[in-house]
Amino acid sequence: SIGQNAKYYDKMTISSLSERICNQNEKMYPVEMSDDKNELVANINTYLADSSKLGWIFNGPNLCIVALVCWTLRVATELRAIWDKFAIMLSVPRESHTLIVEDNNDGYILKAISTPRKVFVVFILLIRLLACTSLWSIGSRFLINYSIDLSELILNAVALEVVLAVDEAFYTLAPSCAKLLVAKLDLLPGTHKLGHFRGLDPRAGFLTALLIVSVVVVSTVELSPLVKRVEASREILCDGDSQFVYSVDPGYVVYYSKTNP
Repeated sequence: SIGQNAKYYDKMTISSLSERICNQNEKMYPVEMSDDKNELVANINTYLADSSKLGWIFNGPNLCIVALVCWTLRVATELRAIWDKFAIMLSVPRESHTLIVEDNNDGYILKAISTPRKVFVVFILLIRLLACTSLWSIGSRFLINYSIDLSELILNAVALEVVLAVDEAFYTLAPSCAKLLVAKLDLLPGTHKLGHFRGLDPRAGFLTALLIVSVVVVSTVELSPLVKRVEASREILCDGDSQFVYSVDPGYVVYYSKTNP
């Protein structure tokens, strides 16, 4: 391999390229000829982190799980909002025409909604539900598989939050009269009827169970195989004897020598 090629032998440190990269010791091996490979090995070591040191708490797999939990919680917030709107829409009386009346407090009350409008709202909520679950699935795999660089992992988690908040940004383009109507709309029928069971909110219990199950499934299906691949990559790059170099002459004769005979 290139790591043992005599072309990259360093006479000052008496070491092969593989030795210098895999030792990750700038004091012992200050000369480095392959920054990209050095960065790769450094990222692998940081991602896996030695379990005998305190740093393993903040290693790649653990940070991935924390990022997954935060991302799933953010998606769960969206799912709960969709759930509430479904329940409210089902509880609003259905009439031939949508009826909005003004109350005594300078607000508005949705008294009834027409069938076409209710069907349209439910259709939009279903699209929103599909988009939300799709984003969770794609985003979870993106967090795990895009990069093993821990700094990029944190940036990717922040980027996903921005993606999920795009709809709120588009709301700024809505007409002012529509915003004013939504702001003054009183508590919709059914908002207070989303029941509890002995003080337990069924939605909260369901979303908590969904959070645990989804993180466990994604960690098992996506994260564990990735960790095994990264460990295998480190073994290929750095395991075994790296204290030798070789060279091939024009006659294809291979010469071999220890780096420090």
